Amino acid sequence: MPLIRADVRLALSRLTDVWPALAKRDALRNEMGESIMRHALDLQPQDLDAGITTLIEQSPTVTASGWITAPPGVHEVVGCILTAKRERVRAARPRRRDWGGMTFREWYQSLPEDEKPRHQALARIMGDGQQA
Repeated sequence: MPLIRADVRLALSRLTDVWPALAKRDALRNEMGESIMRHALDLQPQDLDAGITTLIEQSPTVTASGWITAPPGVHEVVGCILTAKRERVRAARPRRRDWGGMTFREWYQSLPEDEKPRHQALARIMGDGQQA
């Protein structure tokens, strides 16, 4: 299910809890929300949650000199969310071993020796150096 504005408002409130300065920066929060919504059809709520969580976990709260860090920028927020989406999609793709597939070389080498001559043309096309 794609994102809705309520999901985005909730995520932005999490950011405001971590960076209270965001509470006073309506324009920045609005731009963050609009930028996230531009990708809403491609995103799911778990992408938003994972991205914001990563952003919070990886962002320092104070600078090396002891000052409180500025809130993240729009590009940082959207980037973390899109990275979370990419990771979700990557994790959902079946891997070759997961779906029982095999490479051409594995298939060809698994053939009985008397069967391989029937597939010599395919072996040459696929570049398998195992031809007789």
